[in-house]
Amino acid sequence: MAHITLYRKYRSQTFEDVIGQQHVTQTLQNAIRTGKVAHAYLFCGPRGTGKTTTARLLAKALNCEQGPTPTPCDRCPMCVAIREGRAVDVIEMDAASETGIDDVRETIIENAQYMPQQARYKVYIIDEVHDLSTKAFDALLKTLEEPPPHVVFVLATTEVQRVPITIRSRCIRFDFRRASLEDLILRINTVLQREGLTAEPEAVQAIARVADGSFRDALSLLEQVLAYAGGHVDHETVRSVLGIVDEEAVGAVINAAARGDVAKALTAADDMLRRGSSVRTVLEAIAQRVRDLLYARVGALDESLPAAQLVALKAQAQHFTPDALGRMLDVLVRAQAQLRNVPQQRVLLDMAMVQIASIKRESESGASTAEVQKPTMPMAEATPPAGGAPAKSTAASTEQIKPAPPPPASATRAPKPSSEAVATLQPAPDTSEMLKLVQARWEQIIARVAERSRGGAEVLREAQPIRLEGENTVVLQFRTEFPYTQMQSEKRRHFVEQTISRVLGGREVTLRCELLRANAAPSNQHADEAGQDVEEINGEQYAREVAQTFNGYIEPEGG
Repeated sequence: MAHITLYRKYRSQTFEDVIGQQHVTQTLQNAIRTGKVAHAYLFCGPRGTGKTTTARLLAKALNCEQGPTPTPCDRCPMCVAIREGRAVDVIEMDAASETGIDDVRETIIENAQYMPQQARYKVYIIDEVHDLSTKAFDALLKTLEEPPPHVVFVLATTEVQRVPITIRSRCIRFDFRRASLEDLILRINTVLQREGLTAEPEAVQAIARVADGSFRDALSLLEQVLAYAGGHVDHETVRSVLGIVDEEAVGAVINAAARGDVAKALTAADDMLRRGSSVRTVLEAIAQRVRDLLYARVGALDESLPAAQLVALKAQAQHFTPDALGRMLDVLVRAQAQLRNVPQQRVLLDMAMVQIASIKRESESGASTAEVQKPTMPMAEATPPAGGAPAKSTAASTEQIKPAPPPPASATRAPKPSSEAVATLQPAPDTSEMLKLVQARWEQIIARVAERSRGGAEVLREAQPIRLEGENTVVLQFRTEFPYTQMQSEKRRHFVEQTISRVLGGREVTLRCELLRANAAPSNQHADEAGQDVEEINGEQYAREVAQTFNGYIEPEGG
């Protein structure tokens, strides 16, 4: 007899065997018991959580010789035929490979009208139903809405949002849940016991973690490990076979981040790669540890973990604030999302290590960082008040208090600002907490905008948050005129406001833009004095380049 994989060998054959989906199995059993079986069901949820298995159990319960019954015998000819996949009246259709209208017409529509040959009900199980084409869904709609009394449909999908609402509204929907770590450990231990094998608790827990909520993945991984290990499974074997990152190496990265030691973080990441781990595996392992630390820091950690692991996580979590851990997690998740688009994945890992190793140091010196990043003010200009009128410079105020002799005629003309003065922004007179936060995270905000719009990021690089008006209005001052005009679009400004709000943890922010007065376009009578500066600000080449970068700006949804 051919070898049968573990996940097929130990597929649940009764409703009682299904683990972690009692809200589904109990409801189906009650419906069968009371004779209120619906004509169509929609099973949605992550992979490997028992959708197709439960659909077969429903077919078995409806067609058992003792049924319809909520507890099929699993011994009668019909139950055995369904279990072995040879029941002619239980039709399984793979929508991933049979997507067209002809497939639906031939498999379902034309045959549904005929009475079942052997069973009590014809049961159509359509796996990955979201892969059907639009025309196929339209063709299925009428039959699904008013099927013959001897037909029951079960649609299974991992992407329910891709199933048309017209189909969803005609089905009884059940959402299958990801398996918990405890359920996965229970399932693995049960299979090991039936197979007469043993394993270390740490090894079983490691397999369950890698399975990520999927019963099928858990048994597939277990079989992979058993093929190498033989009769006994230890943690080192699991780590070696499945390519799990060494926990000590992950701890070294976290310790380096706690000290702000970029060199140590890079070295620890390099050590994991040298041991054979992939960049994605390293990022996932570090992200999982940071998530556990965040849970430990806020007191939400699963207390069922081993005592030694609990103590270690709680002790390590005390070196970080929840905000710092959240920012580290954000860096790691974004790095994972960018992997498929970056050919140099190693560089992406190094960048992530530099960022997470710098976060704690930045969070501890947030206020001082904001002060250091404040730009200096040119002596000839001062920050205008909220009303828009320019404020008088310090020198002018001093002259009003202590009148000075009238200067010679040659000195009455104001000197032309230098190129450094033109490019310099005014400082923020307001020292509120929100303004400091925006200034300290300005580069992070620009990076977030760049994820959806490189042109938008280039525009923001010409701006600087300089002060706060009211409770939440941040004033952006622009160096040059063209980016300033680009930000006058209400949709674009709203997109940037949403981005800033996300970076600040949901705090509401509005923006007001103003142009640095020293960079305003000079009148014709002074054009000869502005010279090259006017060409740099208003030149056609500069405007064309900025316009090209801004063509890729992605507007917020709904705009």
